[in-house]
Amino acid sequence: MTDDGQLLQQYARERSESAFGELVTRHIDLVYSTALRVAGGDRHLAEDVTQVVFMDLARKARGLTQRDLQSAGVTFGYICRIERGTRMPSVEVIRRLAGALGVSAAWLETGEEDRWQQFSHGELAAIHAALVRAGGPASLRLAAELGALLAQRAEHELGADELP
Repeated sequence: MTDDGQLLQQYARERSESAFGELVTRHIDLVYSTALRVAGGDRHLAEDVTQVVFMDLARKARGLTQRDLQSAGVTFGYICRIERGTRMPSVEVIRRLAGALGVSAAWLETGEEDRWQQFSHGELAAIHAALVRAGGPASLRLAAELGALLAQRAEHELGADELP
């Protein structure tokens, strides 16, 4: 088994998404549970914090500074506030920063590629409707995820995803 240091070096040297994904897989439960405890049980805040932790790790592993990420169209001050935890980035900002790091936003958060990427908008809408009809907590959580993705795709297609 490759140790964490070797995986981090492999990611930094080769931009190996599989190496960084393995690190995320190994440590996401610990990072999330710690963030959840510190956030007083706020799941959404804990998820945001977890994503920022791995985004910061990816940046530092590649030897990038916060200023280097400005190329993503995000100000230096905003990046500093995200990493200090005083500002939670929007989905669009996460997408931009992930792009500057050479990874997808979904991969940055979970170590996996976007599982919905392969489906068309119409297929996603049909899956969403079926999940809503099925009901139950797990189906409704997945339906909420899909609903958000459908909204993001629609905004992107309309060009409404630009930052002010």
